Amino acid sequence: MICRFPDYENCGLNVISSVARYMKAPFRHRPLPALDRLLEAGRYRNVVLFLLDGMGMDALAHDLPADSFFNTHIFRELSAVFPSTTTAATTAIETDYAPSEHGWLGWSLYFHEIDRMVDVFPNRVSVTREVAAPYHVGQTYLPLHPVFDRITAAGYAKAALISPFGDPKYPELSDIREALISGCREEGPHFFYAYWGDPDHTMHESGVYADEVRKVLKELEAYIQDLALTLPDDTLLLVTADHGLIDVSHLYVTDHPELTETLLRPTSVEPRATVFYVKPDRLADFPALFKEAFPEGFALMTGEEFRLSGILGPGEPTPKLKDLTGDFVAVSLTGACLDYAPKESMLKGAHAGLTRLEMRVPLIAAKK
Repeated sequence: MICRFPDYENCGLNVISSVARYMKAPFRHRPLPALDRLLEAGRYRNVVLFLLDGMGMDALAHDLPADSFFNTHIFRELSAVFPSTTTAATTAIETDYAPSEHGWLGWSLYFHEIDRMVDVFPNRVSVTREVAAPYHVGQTYLPLHPVFDRITAAGYAKAALISPFGDPKYPELSDIREALISGCREEGPHFFYAYWGDPDHTMHESGVYADEVRKVLKELEAYIQDLALTLPDDTLLLVTADHGLIDVSHLYVTDHPELTETLLRPTSVEPRATVFYVKPDRLADFPALFKEAFPEGFALMTGEEFRLSGILGPGEPTPKLKDLTGDFVAVSLTGACLDYAPKESMLKGAHAGLTRLEMRVPLIAAKK
């Protein structure tokens, strides 16, 4: 299967840096020159960046005709960050920090401060699902710095997050539409970042190429096309994604007792970008046991090799990166997920690996 290394000069980080620059605010990464030119040429008062979770280039090619609204408005192809997963990618866009800098690498992270694996978005213990702490663990030990605050503080434009998971919350697409239209009609320059959890949610449950996915994509395309026609004339609507998805099979660490016995705790981050914490006296044994259990489909690196590879992006790494990446990391190069143990419900479609299907995302540009 063809794989692709992340391109940190052509990804969501560069998009948000271009937007921050256009809104006369500080930015942390290299802006995207083509987007800079588009913004300056249009002299837009408002910019809306709408992220549709999981809408990779493969989905557009497979489920929509070549002359569809989305396909005819692709401005350019972008790379996903790595891991190619919502936690890492949306956090990068919302902060203008690379995964190496913000540390929110995947769904489940190990925090030595409380000696627990925590699902960072919902703030719950990864295995038991109990509340991890009376405070938000991720925000406490890996504090975030939203780009919206920096844009607003710069004084030229107002910026806001419009999402089911923001504050305030916008639980329905209709709520998001109303908020974007009314916000863009207010006086002055604005930047709005909107998020919706499909087609990712449907692909997880039904598989990447299911009929349900095609239906959802067509509905989202109609919604975005209507939004583009309704927003004020001086508004640029950008649409992108955090990653693509791939149909997957599942392999289990606990199917291999000798390998499992080397571990200090269950695996973390993602089943397609899997971090292992190994007992100190078993570090030398682990690589051979891993290769025996999983002879193909994964790139196995030490935590140090992983951190130094550049795969997590540029910038000054968070001091917690060593803790977060453990002793070894296995990156999926095929459709295999490496779960710690079987669960009641296993995903049919997944992401966070290095395949082209996961790493290629669009940047769509539309205006009235």
